[in-house]
Amino acid sequence: EKNLPRAGREAKHNLVYWRQEGWLTTGPRGSGHVVAEGGGWRWKNVPRLTDWMDGVGANGGASPVVDVERPDPRKALRERLMMGLRLEEGLGEEALYAEARASGCEEGVRGAVAREREGGLVEEEGDGRVRVTGNGMLMADGVARRVMGGVGKAEGR
Repeated sequence: EKNLPRAGREAKHNLVYWRQEGWLTTGPRGSGHVVAEGGGWRWKNVPRLTDWMDGVGANGGASPVVDVERPDPRKALRERLMMGLRLEEGLGEEALYAEARASGCEEGVRGAVAREREGGLVEEEGDGRVRVTGNGMLMADGVARRVMGGVGKAEGR
């Protein structure tokens, strides 16, 4: 419990990652993420300082990048589940199921959440949030893994 921040005292930069919001980067080995329809883009800058400095000079001030990716919708959904279920605030129910529907796996995700709810590890409260319970938080990785497994089950299969 000593590692848990007080309400309103969370590290804002960490919440950006955990909520899958966008961030920019600078310098060698930095990573960035731009949120856009369909998942957005992620990239990493080159890792070595000298390569980064040479690249910035050659690119008119722009960082040289490597490992550019556009996450597919199911991968983005799995990541949202993995990170969001670890947050006390959980995930917005409507947005979660809309994303699952768009990815063709709403039935699998709803079923996985329902099984975790029956086990007392997840709650879907009247506030429109899906979150891990206090008891479930002790097993958050396992809960997230099982719910993410619902993403792999496409509708009609």
